[in-house]
Amino acid sequence: IYYCQDLTDPKAKRRHLVLLASNAQGYRNLCRVTYEGFLNSVTVMGKQFPRVDETILRKYSEGLFCTSACGGSVIAAAIFAGDMEEAKRQASIFKDIYQERFFIELQPHTLSRGEFGQVHLNNSLKTIAEELGIEMVATCDSHYLTTEDEKYHDMVLAISSQKSLSDPTRHRYVTTLPCEFCNGAKCTLCANTGVGELVPCPEFYIKTEDEIRKFFTDHYDAEFAEKLIDNTAKIGAACVDPFYLEPTGEHIPQFDMRMIKGEPDEQEFVDWLELKPERKEIPVPNAFMRFRVAKAYREYMTKNNFDKKTQKKYWDRILFELDILESKGFCSYMLVVADAINWCSKNDVWTGTARGSAAGSLTAYLLKIHKVDPIEYNLLFERFQSKERPACPDIDSDIESAGRDRLLAYMKERWGAEYTCQITNVNKITPKVALKDIAKSLEIGGSRQESFALADKITKTVPLKVTLPDTDPDNPGKTIEIRTMDLARKHSPGLEEFLVKYPDVASHAEKIVGLPRSWGVHAGGIVVSDKALPDFMPMRRDNEKIISVSYDKDVAEKNGLIKIDMLGLDTIDVLKAAYKSANRIGIKIPVPWECPEDDKNVYDMIGRGDVLGLFQLEGGTLAKLCKPIKPKNITDISLINALGRPGISK
Repeated sequence: IYYCQDLTDPKAKRRHLVLLASNAQGYRNLCRVTYEGFLNSVTVMGKQFPRVDETILRKYSEGLFCTSACGGSVIAAAIFAGDMEEAKRQASIFKDIYQERFFIELQPHTLSRGEFGQVHLNNSLKTIAEELGIEMVATCDSHYLTTEDEKYHDMVLAISSQKSLSDPTRHRYVTTLPCEFCNGAKCTLCANTGVGELVPCPEFYIKTEDEIRKFFTDHYDAEFAEKLIDNTAKIGAACVDPFYLEPTGEHIPQFDMRMIKGEPDEQEFVDWLELKPERKEIPVPNAFMRFRVAKAYREYMTKNNFDKKTQKKYWDRILFELDILESKGFCSYMLVVADAINWCSKNDVWTGTARGSAAGSLTAYLLKIHKVDPIEYNLLFERFQSKERPACPDIDSDIESAGRDRLLAYMKERWGAEYTCQITNVNKITPKVALKDIAKSLEIGGSRQESFALADKITKTVPLKVTLPDTDPDNPGKTIEIRTMDLARKHSPGLEEFLVKYPDVASHAEKIVGLPRSWGVHAGGIVVSDKALPDFMPMRRDNEKIISVSYDKDVAEKNGLIKIDMLGLDTIDVLKAAYKSANRIGIKIPVPWECPEDDKNVYDMIGRGDVLGLFQLEGGTLAKLCKPIKPKNITDISLINALGRPGISK
């Protein structure tokens, strides 16, 4: 973490500090510390740096070990500044907070830091620890796994600083050789410091116990080295089995009487419960969903004047769906989503008609989650949920882009700001990006300018996505992203020849492709939890001050969080703007979901191929299918959509 002595000063120095969770309470506090850190973050060069101070550390200290960190720590900064008293003062603060759980780190490497280096730092830290009675521990400042990875780490540093590997001013990890010309007298080469050439310091890997023991034995003695290593094991032994990291079930907020309070139909629901005593034995979310679905069913039957046979068909479908949803414990989830969509309806925030498998649920339709009657269109509930499927159903909803932030604000107010947030999207280095960055850093072609031209030329042959042929044995007709070097070689003409010519580019790319490059916010994913998220999930905040779970959607779901997809869609923005503009000038048109489905002019337009601006139909294969098929009804449109899906044979 970044420790800061004054959170009120955005320019205050940020120093490294290490916290380790020893038990479940420690993990909760670790999550809280990182959350508080992001609430106090500063933006530097377009990145967020979370910061914590002494007050935050004291508040969340239980169950945590603290170690003094590397040469970037607040104690090390004071030592390098020649202020041993300040270094002792800071060490005393951490000792007071964490007691015997605070350790001072000594690290087995020889990194140079200006006039001083790690050896000088180790000696000073040892002095402080002995004076203050603080235990010391051997640690590795590990930035990569093995010594062979050093050159790839160095490449990442060059890329991140946007400089060539040969640039002497760039950020890099180096050490200094003794000056071979220094004879103890005045030396014009090293200014009588005895320090010679700067060379790479490939020591930031996870060293073996024997390597660590040898380093500290050589610099101190065997007994001291053993004590450092024993303390490393001591910390590890004090940390219990991290069972608390295992998923503990799905974190769905309960739609109980507290949430029903204030609803327009609250009293009607209470009266409904009183009619039959056995209804009070039903879990509140199940009972409330039964009540609302039954009420909507009666209204829908009356509105459409269905005969008794049709009414029974709908009622049987409702009973079938409720049986599955209740047995899975998904009623609260359905009500949470319905609550969000219904808020949109009441607050002039447009949502889509329906998307994905949720359109197959009559229950979702009656709860007004979507606007498509699945029985009318013969849509299967089993695509949405079944007895055999253990996971929570996935409801995707489209929403106008301009209204998504308003909806999120409502959900935070409704469920709690610490119970509602978005999901992180991890952007990884792709072959296209890696090849260009590596080529420039290596200055292939002899200069940085020439490397720009060569890198641009070759990366233009590397696609971002490719659509596989229908004859592909594994993924017929599927569109895939080019995210590995193997795929790049396979689908990029000329790339293999380029990599043979520049083998250093190839070797670096193999290591770098797939590494995280940046973190963003998922376009649609929102999570609502039954527990405060900062108590059990790592959190982060981006440059727009948006709080999100640090996990991506897949990891978040594995950890029991239920994702609600609310995807901002520009098409809905356009439809809403057109609707309001037309009505403003006196042209009365219905909202899209009330438009007739038998408008011949619309189908004629699609049949002519005039599909620019029509969602899904406007591009690629679907647009090409419209002219020969010439759809006459909504079912034909559905068939065109289905035929355009990946894997459908021509």
